[in-house]
Amino acid sequence: MTIAIEERLLLLEEQHNINFGLMDGRAYTATLFVSPDGDNSDGTILRKAFQTINAALDAASTDANDLTLIYISPHATYYDINLTGT
Repeated sequence: MTIAIEERLLLLEEQHNINFGLMDGRAYTATLFVSPDGDNSDGTILRKAFQTINAALDAASTDANDLTLIYISPHATYYDINLTGT
């Protein structure tokens, strides 16, 4: 699983408005949002953002061919990230 985490507040309403890729030429297969102001439903847009990074990581694909981009809102003052395993 490859996950890119970037801290930035976006004023985007739809996930498909994002068009990013990495230097190796692969495109992101999913984009998730994390914000304490989200409703914690599915993370696909800012108002539906997950409220924790761990929730977004749980929702990210574990397929080696997928690349998930996670945007983290700067509104949160503290994020507790607990990652275990590979």
